[in-house]
Amino acid sequence: MILIDSLYINAGGGLVLLKYLVKELQKRQIQFCMIVDERAQSHFVHIKDKTVMRASLLNRQHFYNTLSQDITSVFCFGNIPPTKKLSVPVYTYYHNINMLTLKGWPDFKTKMMTFAKREYIRSLRRHTDYWFVQTKNTATELYRHLDSNRSKIQLYPFYELPEGLEALSPGTERNDYALVGNYNFGAKGHDQLCDAWVILKEKGLTPRLHITISEDNIAFLAKVKRLCDKGINIVNHGIVPFDETVKIYAQSKAIVYPSLNESLGLGIIEAVHGGCDIIASDLPFTWSICNPSAVFDRKSSESIADAVMDYEKGKTKKTTIKIENKIEQLIKVITA
Repeated sequence: MILIDSLYINAGGGLVLLKYLVKELQKRQIQFCMIVDERAQSHFVHIKDKTVMRASLLNRQHFYNTLSQDITSVFCFGNIPPTKKLSVPVYTYYHNINMLTLKGWPDFKTKMMTFAKREYIRSLRRHTDYWFVQTKNTATELYRHLDSNRSKIQLYPFYELPEGLEALSPGTERNDYALVGNYNFGAKGHDQLCDAWVILKEKGLTPRLHITISEDNIAFLAKVKRLCDKGINIVNHGIVPFDETVKIYAQSKAIVYPSLNESLGLGIIEAVHGGCDIIASDLPFTWSICNPSAVFDRKSSESIADAVMDYEKGKTKKTTIKIENKIEQLIKVITA
């Protein structure tokens, strides 16, 4: 029986991927059990063989000290290998690139806490047989900051596309732009993007920009309202359900993605499959996911505005995707 250790997964893209993995395992009638964070248990009520607990080092250590003899392999889904060396194969899926690079954190205290977490994971690196990552960029950063054994790092991206997404096709009726994703301490580049929309208006362009920001980002949403009052064309949809993003992609001809870094970049993958082009930060994560239509300096709102203007003038190429869904291959490895 496979153990899926998802103790540190309770929200966001990690939870989306975990639910997809569980669905695919069930579809193949593969026997597995889970460790589930108590904050995420409502998503897995249909899983009978699971242990629900509060996410803590002591709880996790106790679990591994009393691990069932029926377990034949372990798949740690939340970046962190087991607390002890096991006698069965262990695979750890690493998908927090900002913990590796220490970029995108809002203050010194948070950065130091993140550094401590990274060093804790480093101390456990001999407890995993393989690291699975989503992009070559993440593989490079993991090798640089966490584990220098390159042979342990393998590329297994996987993702589920919203229903109806690939039925969309590019067309002249698409006039808008979008950035799908929450604010996340500003690491996604929303501030620079909004400032670029101000520059575009000053240059006579007023394209509509769709964003999806949760209501608890009060300061940023106040900024958006001030800009809208000045005639800047920005529409916030709030946090939308997974499948509802299709409606945003259907209205958008391009996604502007001024992120600092991405482990997978699901928003980019979804957008390309939905017929959108990508205008993104000129950083390694972008090029590991796709060949974008245009790139810019993510620190410069002027550079973002220039890239959008070039796209509007037809000076760019069509975006092509580089990454593919390897859910089938991943499941074969962890069940071998």
